[in-house]
Amino acid sequence: MPATLDSHDIRDGLATVKADAKACGVEHGAEPGTAVRVKLVIAGPTGQLKSVEALSPWTASPLGNCVADAVSQAQFRPCEKESVGVVFPILL
Repeated sequence: MPATLDSHDIRDGLATVKADAKACGVEHGAEPGTAVRVKLVIAGPTGQLKSVEALSPWTASPLGNCVADAVSQAQFRPCEKESVGVVFPILL
């Protein structure tokens, strides 16, 4: 088990929810290529998301909420670190 997650681990975990997140862009009329930055907190030992939040300017917006809901289904590889926090852009 790795000590923490690296950027490849984050990308791999998000790959399974990418299509659902992109669908939010179509649903909410976002321009292709729009980036919604999300703040992820991952429980290291389980690889499960503890929290996900869309950041400004998408905080609490219908688009931001849709992307956060889609991303909340992601699963990451376990690691030794208790909690891993990362901000990651989701391109629509």
